[in-house]
Amino acid sequence: MRVSYKPGFFKFEKNFDFNDFFKMINDYSLPSYNTWQENSQDVFNSVFTIDDAHKVNYFKEIFNILNQKFNPNNSRSNLHIFVSFKNGTKGKLHSDEEDVYIFGLHGHTCYMVENQEYMITPGDFICIKKNTPHQAIGLTPRIIASFGIYS
Repeated sequence: MRVSYKPGFFKFEKNFDFNDFFKMINDYSLPSYNTWQENSQDVFNSVFTIDDAHKVNYFKEIFNILNQKFNPNNSRSNLHIFVSFKNGTKGKLHSDEEDVYIFGLHGHTCYMVENQEYMITPGDFICIKKNTPHQAIGLTPRIIASFGIYS
């Protein structure tokens, strides 16, 4: 199976919202970039990526749990945050070179994988196997975390 979907997989004591996001980017010096910008006249209709989110206190325990559960060889791993601010913002259809473990933090995101729709809300979890084409569409402003293991 190329996709594993588990609604309500994570139960967060405190939701991670845009206030937490802006605090994170102010308090931590993390690599960040504009991932999918279709129109340079509308930068808010883009997907922004923050790398090394596992260094943020909020995500350290989650990162450790994901490594224990899915990274038995202790390979290099990372936690990325993907953010979009406008309804309908979408990433490009793409495949990753590694399995990705994605979970919702804020908002509603539709993942299109092999002609199937998966709705991700806070706490929902989806694993997409490497080399599987997929696309994320933010139905609302959204924050998603993606855990990757590199071999």
